[in-house]
Amino acid sequence: MAKDNIWKELSKELRTFLKWTVSGLIDSAFLVLWVLVQWGNQKIIENLQLSGLDKWQLTAFQILFAISTLASVIIYIVTDISIMFIQAKRMVKKELEKGKVNVAD
Repeated sequence: MAKDNIWKELSKELRTFLKWTVSGLIDSAFLVLWVLVQWGNQKIIENLQLSGLDKWQLTAFQILFAISTLASVIIYIVTDISIMFIQAKRMVKKELEKGKVNVAD
């Protein structure tokens, strides 16, 4: 019976770490995609040789879109980290409660 309980607990922890890993990979993929798009755009724009007002407008839009894109990615990353922290805190609390019950028996 104890072996079954250990495997269930291990399986549960593995699922939790798998969720954390996948969410981290997805967040990283968004950042990598953003960097690749910025790099690709820079290579294309360099060939246009913009000057004057066109160059200022392009710079303004690049800054605006960089902030809006990165803000959403950062919000998802902070959300995922917060969820991980809450889940870890909940697991610690549950283990502490188990310890209190076992000590009293």
